[in-house]
Amino acid sequence: MASNRSRRIAKEIADIQNDQHSKIEVDTPYGDDLTHLRGQFFGPPDTPYEGGTFHVDIKIPPEYPFRPPLMRFETKIWHPNVSSQTVRRVVYLEKWCNNESRAPSASTRSRHNGRPS
Repeated sequence: MASNRSRRIAKEIADIQNDQHSKIEVDTPYGDDLTHLRGQFFGPPDTPYEGGTFHVDIKIPPEYPFRPPLMRFETKIWHPNVSSQTVRRVVYLEKWCNNESRAPSASTRSRHNGRPS
């Protein structure tokens, strides 16, 4: 029997794969390991990133969903919220999750207008 964590990760991967509008792709390049993923997305229109394809290495920590996934761009990119090591936004979310002692819910996100406090 799969753990709740594994079931949740599998459901979230399926949700991403079923969302045709976002054109985000995620796969499991390391066999059945659902904790190490590879993502791909396209640059948004009308931005300097338009036409670009971006690859992200995603590692899901054992404490997930109470700690966010760690993401690292494999594609070279310059953006103020991206360091050479990780996406800075992940650091903010991690701090927020630790302060809240739980993963943010939809009601928490809407209360903060989608931004960590």
